[in-house]
Amino acid sequence: MACSPKSQWSALLNLLKDRLDQATKLVPDNGMAMSLKKHNAYYRAVFDRVREEVASRTDIPNAVMNPPTQMITLTFHGGWNKAHCLGCLDWHGTDDIIHVELHAKKNEPDGVTKDDLLECICKVLYGGVHMVDPASKKKTGIKLSDLNWKGTTVLCNLIDNMVYVGYMPVDPEQQQDKVVLEGGALGKRMSPVQGWDDDYFRRLTKNKGWTEEDWDNLTGCY
Repeated sequence: MACSPKSQWSALLNLLKDRLDQATKLVPDNGMAMSLKKHNAYYRAVFDRVREEVASRTDIPNAVMNPPTQMITLTFHGGWNKAHCLGCLDWHGTDDIIHVELHAKKNEPDGVTKDDLLECICKVLYGGVHMVDPASKKKTGIKLSDLNWKGTTVLCNLIDNMVYVGYMPVDPEQQQDKVVLEGGALGKRMSPVQGWDDDYFRRLTKNKGWTEEDWDNLTGCY
């Protein structure tokens, strides 16, 4: 009987968070004086260095899942919204919730790799998503606030091929502004969904091993 894939990305994501925390401390005034273009370029350079470092680290497995898997899901969520447990975010339809299904390269024996995962997080945080003030149309960059993959409740039913990435705008006053997703910036192997989407809901339910009847029994609605 085949075993279920298990994540082996903890060392990778812990390293990434450390490097991003260090980089953020070096930016004057939290980067609020930087344009969106300069903000994204600065952090993409950080990711480039992390990707180079990780490529040579034999203690960090190349495959993010064991055995390798062809797809994982990353759920990006507004880190200023603290009221929800991680897995509950799967079912929220607000614009700050963005799911990205990351697919492996064709014929890659390790399936989704550590470089794929870093590339996806980088493209979403520093190219795919930003904040826009509806009045002034000012665009503000975002930054990582949390990385996690652990859960708590029955409703969450967290599974091992999902990563939760919290983000916040550089300017705290922008937290109520519009979250904009530029899906075209992510590339062909990344399928983004912002807010609620019925097709994604069905894939997610199946991914968690549920039927629509299971969902109805748990929540009382579909």
